[in-house]
Amino acid sequence: MVMLTEKPANKRFTMQVQEIAPETVAIRSQDWDRDRFDIEFGLQNGTTYNSYVIQGDKLALVDTSHEKFRQLYLIRSGA
Repeated sequence: MVMLTEKPANKRFTMQVQEIAPETVAIRSQDWDRDRFDIEFGLQNGTTYNSYVIQGDKLALVDTSHEKFRQLYLIRSGA
């Protein structure tokens, strides 16, 4: 598992990358400081965005993370 951490403007973002099957990687992006989901639900421990990268004849990205994780995605991909 690989864990990358970025702390821009007092925000706590982490990203975990783990192979879950051959040619399949799970990417868990955690926003520890998000305190609301929609308007109604309070979040005491932040929230997690889950993505999956599947490699085969073609590359598939299943569900992406929030835009605020763009830099961590770019760092992870080596771009």
